[in-house]
Amino acid sequence: MTSVAYGIAMPANRGVLGAPIYCAQASAFFQRLASQPSAARKALYNTMISALVSADVWSKLDTLYMFAAADQATALTNLVSASFGATAVGTPTFTTDQGFTGATGKYVDSNFNPSTAGGQFQQNSASAFAWGSLVAGIAGATIGNATDTNSNPAEIYPRYVDNTMYGNLGESTESAIATGQTDGSGLRALSRTAGSGYAAYKGAGTLIANVTAASTALANKKIAFFVGQSAHYYTGTVYCGGFGAGLSSSDVNALYGALHPYLQAVAGLA
Repeated sequence: MTSVAYGIAMPANRGVLGAPIYCAQASAFFQRLASQPSAARKALYNTMISALVSADVWSKLDTLYMFAAADQATALTNLVSASFGATAVGTPTFTTDQGFTGATGKYVDSNFNPSTAGGQFQQNSASAFAWGSLVAGIAGATIGNATDTNSNPAEIYPRYVDNTMYGNLGESTESAIATGQTDGSGLRALSRTAGSGYAAYKGAGTLIANVTAASTALANKKIAFFVGQSAHYYTGTVYCGGFGAGLSSSDVNALYGALHPYLQAVAGLA
């Protein structure tokens, strides 16, 4: 259809911009949301997800929760698939564009049980990661479980009160990963790519330590955020986190590179 202006025929849709084009993975995530993000926020999600897809990290993940969201329902939605939507237990404080803050009895249940999920997270190929806010040492885990004292299948204490990083990734008991930790904030990731041990990373894929710890059968329990061994609660904010198959240092670098710009723009992180 055309219109006529000053005797010149012009397309009727002249000056009308087409709808934004998002990658298929981002579009699928948006379709699962009860409340649609703003156009600007969708662009940030799309940039983040596209970067993970391009780096071949997305295909290795079972879950990715971006808690720094505009509303709680969106924060609890798994970006990767329609499965494993998370549940806030005990009403942890949700702050728009920041995430959840934990306290005693308050945590986020991922509803992801690696032993029954049949996903990417396996006994000898697994990863868990979370981006926390607390610099100081605390007797609380960003990732763990809320049901018993067994730390398997995944657990991260970024900086315990003794300034040691502790963790577990499919082993019989938790490991003291590295002493002398001076800052517990930022991204921490554990990644197992073999049965003999796993690696611990911080930030953009910086290796903290290689941990010698034989894998065992994955415990039949769901992974949770803000609580370790059913009693050690993290009282800071967790901006995002997730689980999946084993990641290389390059994968962790790509993960950080995708998450960081979003958190800079939305949560105001440096």
